[in-house]
Amino acid sequence: MNEERADMGFAALKELRAKSPAWRLLAAEHGPLVTAFFYETFLAKRTRALPEDKLLDGLVRFLYEAGATGNTAELTRQASGLLLSWSDEQHRWLRRFYGPDNDVLYDLTADAQKAVEWLANLHHRSFIGTESRLRTVFSLLHEVDRETDRDPQHRLDWLRRQKAAIEQEMAAIETSGQVEPLLSGVQVKERFLQAVQTSEGLLADFREVEENFRLLEHRLMTDVMTWKQGKGDLLEEIFAQRDIIRQSEQGQSFEAFWRFLMTDFQQEDFRMVLDRLAAVPELRDLLKKHPLGEMMQEWLQAAAAVEQTVGALDKQIRRFVDEHSLQEERYIYELIGRIERRASKLPELDAMPAGAFAEMDGMIPSVILPMDRRMFVLPKRTRLRDQDLIEGVADGPVTALLKERPLDRQRLQAQIDTLLKERETVTLGEVIRAYPIEQGLGELLAYLVIASRRAGSEVKADEWQDILYRRDGRAIAARCETVVFHRQGQLAGRKRRDVRKGDEA
Repeated sequence: MNEERADMGFAALKELRAKSPAWRLLAAEHGPLVTAFFYETFLAKRTRALPEDKLLDGLVRFLYEAGATGNTAELTRQASGLLLSWSDEQHRWLRRFYGPDNDVLYDLTADAQKAVEWLANLHHRSFIGTESRLRTVFSLLHEVDRETDRDPQHRLDWLRRQKAAIEQEMAAIETSGQVEPLLSGVQVKERFLQAVQTSEGLLADFREVEENFRLLEHRLMTDVMTWKQGKGDLLEEIFAQRDIIRQSEQGQSFEAFWRFLMTDFQQEDFRMVLDRLAAVPELRDLLKKHPLGEMMQEWLQAAAAVEQTVGALDKQIRRFVDEHSLQEERYIYELIGRIERRASKLPELDAMPAGAFAEMDGMIPSVILPMDRRMFVLPKRTRLRDQDLIEGVADGPVTALLKERPLDRQRLQAQIDTLLKERETVTLGEVIRAYPIEQGLGELLAYLVIASRRAGSEVKADEWQDILYRRDGRAIAARCETVVFHRQGQLAGRKRRDVRKGDEA
């Protein structure tokens, strides 16, 4: 007690205020918002290790309900920044770590939980049970006195009193055939609420136990990285520290709790007691608000997290025994040390070199998903409806439509034949120079259609020609493959001559 009072001195409290994350949360400007979110997300639901995306969605919703302005994207960016800020070294209200599947998880720290619970206990309570806690004090003191007393006579006297009380109660039940309840309705409610408070406090203690073990494990691994002597000396020290963890008062209490909780008899007894309590009229409403049936699973999860933290030390020891892994980690720490030594030798900030300090390539990964394709979608069926045709009325002049002439392919064919009467071959460009295009690009396309169907025509895919024509007073150039028209039968005779020459050769 005197040791605890020494921590309440002025100097100790001043240092605690500067270092304690719990005190920092209570004094924060947005402390009410942060505390309300932590209570709603972690304590009220008794949850641990939430995934980052789930916690982010909950914070976005909480900010929106609290009156924060902005669209969803802005609130998401703000919430993501808050989670990173609350988990940094300055605040330490959340613990950010990676789970078994390398997914980012968040959990409430022990200091933040202390601050939230302290604020929760400031509210006025309509019912404060004192009699049950007083009985608990006397019962615990009697248990300590009884279990530490080595006098055989004292032990026999206590056993005889217990025996007499049991025989008296058994005789009364056999005589009356009834069991008189020993607790009133108020006493039942009071003891049940005390059990709920104790069970919830046990979950809070687990966070602090896990954090203490994690700090000790981190301190040991720091010694591993900076160790300069033989490996055997360090292993001896590590095993000694590991025994300290297990044999400390906190470690022994946790081991006893774990053995007690993992006993099948105790778990079955706990479930049977809850089943019987569900039939007690005074506890029906309380059991709905405080479902102790879920508490067993939550204890197991919290205790398993502590066991994993202690077991992480064994994993680090195996890594230390692996010489290759140790050399890699030491090399990393040597690089960090070099950077720190060079940074300490730099001049003041005013003389810092200008420009980029460091550059990295490929900050954004390129993700290629060859199997990420859209699934087959059935085409939509076109539905046709019968509709009576009604004579329409023109809203404007239609003379422009009447001026358009349809393309006369026979005229174009005749123009090509006219030029072929004077020569054996003629190109499309020569045809257009002799007979300029009058109907635009459609007329040029008609020439190409004729070339594709005409027997005495040839398309040279490796040669290109520019076709010039005018449309609406503008000069237009179209580029297409060279098209050569031959006199009827000329191309076929030419091919036959080429074949004969090939056979003679």
